[in-house]
Amino acid sequence: MTFERQNILELIGKDQSRYQHAIITSYSFDFTFFETKVSNILRQANISNINLLIDRTQLEKSIEQAPSEILERVRNYSISPIDSNGVFHPKIMLLIGKKEGLLVLGSGNITSSGINTNDEIWAAFHIKDLEINHAPIFSAAWNYLKTYFEQLSKFNRKKIDWILAQASWISEIGNFTDEKNIQLDSEEEISLLTNKNGSSIFEQLKSEISEPNLEKLTIICPFYDKDGYTIQKLNQEFKPRTLDCIVELEFGLLPTEFNSSVNPNVNFYSWINSSSNDDAIKFNRLHAKILHFKFKSGIEYLLLGSANSTRQGLGTEGSFKNDEASILIKRSGNRDYLRDLDIKPNPENSILIQNEKQKEWIQGDVKDSKSFENKIISAELDTSGLVLEFKKPNNKPITIGVSQNKSSSPYFIELNFEGRFITISIIESLRPSLVAIYKDKEKVSPYFTIQNNIALEKTNPLIGKSKSSAIIDLFLLNPESANYAELLKFLDYSWIDEFEDSIKKTISNSSIRDITSTKESNYREINEAQFNELRSFNDVKQEASLYDDTSAITELINQISKGLIQSNEVVESNEQKLSLENDSDQEGDSEEEINLSQANIGNSKEFDAIHRHFKKVRERFSQRISIIFKTGDITESIEDPITRKEILNLGAALSLMIIFHGKKYNEEYTVLGLQNSKELDHEFGEIRSRNSATPIDTPNGYNRGELFYEMKKNSFQNFLKELEKLSLERLIIKESISTFSSEENYLSNGLFVDGEKIYGLKNYLTEILSPFLISYAFYKGEKIYSFDPVNHRIKKEKEDVFIKASFLIFNIDWKESELKNRNLLLLDLIHFIYPNKITNEIIDGFIKEWNSFYKNASIKNRAFHMNKEDFLINLLPKYQSWQTTYESNLKDSIIEEKSLIQPGTIIFNSKIGFSTFLKLASSNIIIEKFGLNDETQFGDELFKIKYPQTRVITFI
Repeated sequence: MTFERQNILELIGKDQSRYQHAIITSYSFDFTFFETKVSNILRQANISNINLLIDRTQLEKSIEQAPSEILERVRNYSISPIDSNGVFHPKIMLLIGKKEGLLVLGSGNITSSGINTNDEIWAAFHIKDLEINHAPIFSAAWNYLKTYFEQLSKFNRKKIDWILAQASWISEIGNFTDEKNIQLDSEEEISLLTNKNGSSIFEQLKSEISEPNLEKLTIICPFYDKDGYTIQKLNQEFKPRTLDCIVELEFGLLPTEFNSSVNPNVNFYSWINSSSNDDAIKFNRLHAKILHFKFKSGIEYLLLGSANSTRQGLGTEGSFKNDEASILIKRSGNRDYLRDLDIKPNPENSILIQNEKQKEWIQGDVKDSKSFENKIISAELDTSGLVLEFKKPNNKPITIGVSQNKSSSPYFIELNFEGRFITISIIESLRPSLVAIYKDKEKVSPYFTIQNNIALEKTNPLIGKSKSSAIIDLFLLNPESANYAELLKFLDYSWIDEFEDSIKKTISNSSIRDITSTKESNYREINEAQFNELRSFNDVKQEASLYDDTSAITELINQISKGLIQSNEVVESNEQKLSLENDSDQEGDSEEEINLSQANIGNSKEFDAIHRHFKKVRERFSQRISIIFKTGDITESIEDPITRKEILNLGAALSLMIIFHGKKYNEEYTVLGLQNSKELDHEFGEIRSRNSATPIDTPNGYNRGELFYEMKKNSFQNFLKELEKLSLERLIIKESISTFSSEENYLSNGLFVDGEKIYGLKNYLTEILSPFLISYAFYKGEKIYSFDPVNHRIKKEKEDVFIKASFLIFNIDWKESELKNRNLLLLDLIHFIYPNKITNEIIDGFIKEWNSFYKNASIKNRAFHMNKEDFLINLLPKYQSWQTTYESNLKDSIIEEKSLIQPGTIIFNSKIGFSTFLKLASSNIIIEKFGLNDETQFGDELFKIKYPQTRVITFI
């Protein structure tokens, strides 16, 4: 066995074929560090099935301390809280592939200090094709981990089953008899020692180490019993001639009450003076746990792992002990592990431990005793709803609060059931990430994070990486420098829905929304058996659509538009301190500073790809409503509902508008000169238009009678080819007079300049969104699929459309003459697209999301607040009042004779939504509405529709 100073994450490597699964255990856990560092490294190595086992109490603390924006993310890993008599303290990383594995066991937690800055110690073992010398240690580690799987939820146990099904060697080594003294080579043998199955590490050390004449025992760890009890027990049991204890003076727990008078052979040293290479440990905090036994015969033992030299760590007193895991290595050959590790305390530097002052913030070795009347110990979102498990059975009414983040107002749900398990129909617009128990609207239990099992299904390696996954990984690592031109290639624009087995029904306009209330019994009680059977997926074909390229890319762009995926570099300060690890090993880490990289300027290919997407989506929905232009007839009932693929592509377009509005890219231009000739006729004008060749003034040195054009460099070669087809290439004076680059907007505001449309945000938004909304109404809503998770996902994706579209509407300047059309868009959105009844809590959620988008926006339009307030104060209350009347038996009060309607009145029709009435035209009516453009008859945004009915529904 060799020793070297190395970050254990480097052992993972970037080979995407070696490992697909990971099981990682830790006492403390840092969400920010894991999300920004560890998960990215695992993702680069193609490890998708990630399973974390964390001490329950520490996990609850980590959730309380984690930033909201981290907890809001849809995680691609599962976290299982583990209970223990003491604390759950092993530090193990087991990576598993089809034919090989990597086992790393040591002293560091999954935190920035545990991985990056502390002095830790690890043992690493690799196996391939069941190499016989390493197989037993993998078997022992696997069998140890298996003892905790019964604490996992049904779904998280299913993720373990993926490992057994896809890496058969794990099942084979599981059948090995757990051995001690596993031979590595002619000189070394190892054993896995754990506090498990009624036997402590201390008792196993007594059994394993029986040689006489122990010259020296060296104890290295940061946390000791205050009275030095475990030091004394080791001294009494193994009777070393000399016992050296190396301590962490600044951040450790010291044995200041140790009785040296009855243990005269015990010496104490500070970690910072225990190496011949001072620089190696000068700035690092001791967190390694080591026992080194050196015998006169030359035999030595090295115990390394998670266990401190405390009662709870080694289990030296009674039955109370932590769950720990350590490796015991035995070596012959008269060598020295401590010398290999460059640990050599100088006797002249010994300290009198009783004179050292214990830091006051070190609390001592007591397990966290904070208790709650009850708390949630499992929360998972799946196709049946939000599935909760409580620590204790409920025997009285209880209120839970579900929230998107810590700063958002919880959505309260009153429950009245007996038992520990319950499933709740949750409002998906909340994007629930946290849940807790409340009393009088005050939180009376720890938060628990909600695990999204639907999203975690796609982490099954058997599903395989989609062809776009490598590009998606680049975006996840650094979205600011990744290329959208490559990403958008993988969106699916084949609009035909391929699912033949979809239920042939649609949502009718009269029942478009789900009415939910905290007063309703929107939950069902389940028993433990039902709890374990809920998580099943029954339709492979439609399930696969949830994880295809279009789904993955749309969700990625959606997350970026919300600022949830950023280019992060974790920087750890030298001032970080190792927090208390009690005898119960309560550990923590100091804060991290996150540096966000600045956005890079993009390129014209990206510009073209983004605008191409806008145009494809616009063309799709314009084509859908073309039948209205042809006939002007909205009386016929047509059933061709909106598909999920259409909603996804619309959502991607809205996200791209948010991301790129106000951002710039470098565009390269070429200047071309042509001789003025009569041959440059109408056909040449079409070539100019297709290639966006713009006339410019005559450059210096050329005749004024000659013509000059500038165009984008990527259009230049096509322009030359088209001239050649018309035999006009002979008129070229000089193929390229000059080139230059210019910073251009990806997406301007979208204004009319000299009567010409400049396609920017306003144009694309209105010309995409309004035809979509009309299509949604005209073709009777969205498609309903036989596989219910698809319908659940569509509901969430519609909510995203509502939030993003309304934000974009708010963040645009509208002329006075356009305000009514702005309101029509908002009315259609709220009526057709937002699927739930709007409560005050939901409105608060809207406001937080809109404000979050505004905070991250490149352009913060001053009109945003005015538009938003106008909607909240005026339009929304009017709509809510109108909706109540519309859905009641008072509907007649909002219906008028069409001959009496005044021009400018907003009217409603279930086939096209809200529009502005202008005038009658015989039996027809002329309306104004974005998306209904018939310039040949009435001018932009005006349209004549057949309306034989005599009465019209009006808006208040």
